[in-house]
Amino acid sequence: MPIAIVGQPLGEALRSLAKQADLQILFDSALVSGKSARALSGSLSPRTALATLLRGTDLEALEQAPGVVIIRRRSSK
Repeated sequence: MPIAIVGQPLGEALRSLAKQADLQILFDSALVSGKSARALSGSLSPRTALATLLRGTDLEALEQAPGVVIIRRRSSK
């Protein structure tokens, strides 16, 4: 699917992806505060786009239900 996200604060980028991919992406604003996302565009799956936006952060995406994704701090195992 075509995805186009400009470089912006991570929270805004996640909202943009949610709208473009028709997903619910749930996150605490404190988790994404101060984090940035690089521009992203191309024919990408929503999962790939999400992984790309979160790359380099301490955050991960968990699919809670079909079409519902939770962003949380990566657990240290």
